[in-house]
Order: sequence, then structure tokens, then C-alpha cells
Amino acid sequence: DEDGIYMSSVMKNPYLEYINDDIPVVDNGETIGYKKLTGSEVIEVMGKKIDCWVVSDNETGNATFYYDKTTGLLLKMVSTSTDSSYGVTTTEKIEMIINSTNVPLIGVKT
Repeated sequence: DEDGIYMSSVMKNPYLEYINDDIPVVDNGETIGYKKLTGSEVIEVMGKKIDCWVVSDNETGNATFYYDKTTGLLLKMVSTSTDSSYGVTTTEKIEMIINSTNVPLIGVKT
């Protein structure tokens, strides 16, 4: 924005209640698509175990997003794509995990 603050994808709790709920993806006040809440998982990020909502992309079906239940911050994304050409099929998996943030990550007690 004009203050130089960039906010990554954030998912807030009003949309996250029940497994298989459709979650609207909103851009400038307009719903441009939907994602689906598929579960909950504890993942390790920046040395902390974080309880996350697991959300799948309904549009492509090949991306999974992990949102911190406390802050709503997107912490991890896993995407898989398959391509076939010249009789050879290849599968590529891309995993992105946040490695720095000014948002406090509280974590879970172990």
C-alpha cells in the first residue's frame, strides 16, 4: 500500500469453521474464486510447531495452502503439476514455506 506495507495472503476465521466449507477468494471486494477447507495440521515453520488450517484450491485442485489458525497468515503452499510430452510423464512438486515475518508466530505447546 502507500505506506510500503505488503500483506501476504491472510485467511481470517469467519470463513474457517467446518471441513469442506467453501471459502471465497476476494479481490477488491469482488469474489473471484473459491478454496475449500480440507482439514487441520500442525507444521513446523521457523523452528516452531504451528497449528494450521489446510485449504485446497478448488480451481486447479493441485495446490494446498497452510494458514496459521491464530494469525490467518499463509505459512506454506504445496503445488504439484504433471506434464506429458513425447511419451514421457513428469511430475513436479513445489513447496514454499515462509522464512521471515514481522507477525508473531505463537506456535503450539508440545
